[in-house]
Amino acid sequence: MAEPQHAPEPMAADEPVERLLTTPDLNAVAEILEAMPLKPGTVHTGTVQRVGADAVVVALPDELPAVQVPADQFSSAPMAGAELTVYVERVDDEGVAHGNLHKAARLALWDRLEAAVKEGAELEGEVISASASGVSVDVLGLKAHCARRQLGLSAGQSPEALLGQRLTFRVTGFDARKGNLALSRTAVGAGEVEHEDEPLAEGQVRAGVVKGLTHFGAFVRLGQGVEGLLPISEMSWARLGHPRELLAVGDHVQVMVLSFDPEAKKVRLGLKQLSEDPWSNADSKYAPGTRVTAPVHSVTEFGVFVELEPGVEGLVHKTELSWTRRINHPKELVKPGDLLDLVVLRVDVGHRKLGLSLKQTTDDPYAALRDQYPAGTRLKGTVSSVTDFGVFVALAEGIDGLVHKSDLTWGEATDPRELFKKGQPIEVMMLDIDAERQRISLGVKQLGPDEDAAKFEALEVGALVPVTVARVVDFGAFAALESGLEGLLHRSELDQGNVEDAREVLKAGQTLLARVMAVEPARRRISLSLKGVEQPEQPATSEAAEPAVPAEAAPVPTQPTPDTPADPEPPSDPEPAAEAEPAESEPETPADPAPPSDPEPAAKAAEAPADTPASPLLADGARPSVAALDDKLAALMQALPPKAAEPKKDQE
Repeated sequence: MAEPQHAPEPMAADEPVERLLTTPDLNAVAEILEAMPLKPGTVHTGTVQRVGADAVVVALPDELPAVQVPADQFSSAPMAGAELTVYVERVDDEGVAHGNLHKAARLALWDRLEAAVKEGAELEGEVISASASGVSVDVLGLKAHCARRQLGLSAGQSPEALLGQRLTFRVTGFDARKGNLALSRTAVGAGEVEHEDEPLAEGQVRAGVVKGLTHFGAFVRLGQGVEGLLPISEMSWARLGHPRELLAVGDHVQVMVLSFDPEAKKVRLGLKQLSEDPWSNADSKYAPGTRVTAPVHSVTEFGVFVELEPGVEGLVHKTELSWTRRINHPKELVKPGDLLDLVVLRVDVGHRKLGLSLKQTTDDPYAALRDQYPAGTRLKGTVSSVTDFGVFVALAEGIDGLVHKSDLTWGEATDPRELFKKGQPIEVMMLDIDAERQRISLGVKQLGPDEDAAKFEALEVGALVPVTVARVVDFGAFAALESGLEGLLHRSELDQGNVEDAREVLKAGQTLLARVMAVEPARRRISLSLKGVEQPEQPATSEAAEPAVPAEAAPVPTQPTPDTPADPEPPSDPEPAAEAEPAESEPETPADPAPPSDPEPAAKAAEAPADTPASPLLADGARPSVAALDDKLAALMQALPPKAAEPKKDQE
């Protein structure tokens, strides 16, 4: 059976505190600490009893033990009997209490500041430092911060202008654990004007207290149970990400009544209307050409936003960042917080837009190149890149010029990739510099003479020239002149009228006579036409030049068999020809094949239709096909008279 636990016996008050704290019973420890005359962490006020070399003894009232304070905490030795407030840090083993003056003063200050936040009290402080975010203020020996937006600065005024001034601030926030103290000048005097009995009206300025914050605004109590909405867009002329950047719950503010609906009990309030709109004089303050310095507020894909002053932002488009550097994203060049020297390009007060330029703070290198290298100047550079349409040549750091493929050679344009490689030295001629569009045109062919120039000059508009069709496309044909130049026969300039596809009319290799319609030496173009031009007869081929056999002397061909191709020559067998003759006038059969002597078949052949020529050549001089000859032979066979009967042997 467990032995009963007994409560610890009472101990003497002068027993060492360290030994008392080793007691395992926590309840006993609590009772001991409660019974101690001085507790660590408490603040007491007493009088200086004795001043020693190492410590100052402070006697406390109510028969409390004295407290020793280190002498180094005093800037000067205190007088005996002076009143001091001390903070009890610890009680040693011998029961001696050790105090701290600084902690006591800090706790007293914290109590005062907490009361100031609750009561909305105003305190004076000295501005000791300034930055882009605001100022640091010495308030009752404690370093506090007042944000730039809470300073109530006028347009164009910087926080540095407040250095060294003693100003009145309202305490808007205090964190005793971190020792952070937030101040505001805009809230000073916000509670001085009260309109408790005055009805609400548009344009009226009323005092209120911030009761709540949301991402879209703040709710402000105006008195008599009336609350209004202060939208974030009406808080400041400057851009705000959240209302807490400007206000805090409990802030006393003065606002303007923008609209009031008594039936719906909706009140819309404004805060920025109590200060001057910075855009009201922006057109004169930031006239085009004005040089300004502003920090980068944000960086986007298309440009950089800078803040010239609270409420006035400008845009530096990415095309205005550099003369020579090709920028894919502005973040490659700048970042938020960078301070930039800029030039104002344009101001639009109505739309609250302001255009700025970074590159125009320096001279335009393209304009300088135009003055340094006029058209016709020979230059040496390096091929920076080669494309299918031309060659880019590096002329200076970040500046390239283009040699279009049409300016590489005088003749027909070729693929630049067959002629040049990246990094290759190259000599070029300056043709033109468009400084506004930042484009430089160069040429290579201009370095040498144009061998075809004289040929173009020799051509006269309206002259007839022989040409040979080189190639045919749907819209026309390219024809070669005797000089080696090439011209275009557009389908609209053909002599056949409206032609949809020139390939239906013209063939490569044809020799024609064409009229010169236009000559453009600079563009290497020659326009030709066939309209109204009488074409010479086409020369006959060697086969077509053979003399045709007269129809009267032409032998009568036989009907071909399926295995025997049609042949326009006379048949070698004389028997069919003999059989075709009448029996009563049968001639002596010659040893060699001969044309039939009977005039009737010849007459019948002569009576053949006019559109069926007796010659094996067609009317246009071309050699006929086998099928055409088959048709002609079949027609001739039908025109022959019936075959005579063979004589009987007894008659022979």
